[in-house]
Amino acid sequence: MHTTYRTYILLIPLLLLSCASTKFYVNVNSFSSNINFKQYRYSIESGNKGVSSSDLEFLSYKRIVDSSLNKNGYFTTTEDSCNASILLSYSISAPQRILVAENQKTNVNIWTGKEEVSMNPEYATIYDKFLQLDVYSRNKNSNPIELWKTTMTCGGRDSDVGVVIPYLLKIAEKFYGKNSNGKRLLSYDFETNEIWDESSSN
Repeated sequence: MHTTYRTYILLIPLLLLSCASTKFYVNVNSFSSNINFKQYRYSIESGNKGVSSSDLEFLSYKRIVDSSLNKNGYFTTTEDSCNASILLSYSISAPQRILVAENQKTNVNIWTGKEEVSMNPEYATIYDKFLQLDVYSRNKNSNPIELWKTTMTCGGRDSDVGVVIPYLLKIAEKFYGKNSNGKRLLSYDFETNEIWDESSSN
């Protein structure tokens, strides 16, 4: 009996396996009220329900966000001396099992010459990751006003949202305080260190 194998790769949305190649893919959606946001002094606070701003996991992510904001000209400070608050929210989905390929196994019976074909599916476990910066003015004499909001989402095999946060911010930072004009699919090329807008090609 002669056996041959063929593998059929399924066309999977890029975001599901965002780290499957040399590129990292992120969906970015950003809204802005179009004012000079660099005049504000920002404090970063927890936007997750039930997570305090002293939570150790939150503080580790806060440091990454703080560095990204400062690099882009946004001044961060303490809650006591700020005039704007950034609510930092993050989450990761439950594991999702998806079909990524089917391996075709063909057995040829040497006595009858007939082919016997079987399909062996190949699965991957992925997680959706979410990060959001939601920014409000702080004024003792008026209610908070939303200034800008940037939301980042990606898929992939990583089960730790903290691993992808630096890449999410690196890709989305050009939209801080700006309108993205709808959801944008952006990619980061690990080999060239370049960021590409893939939205127009979809």
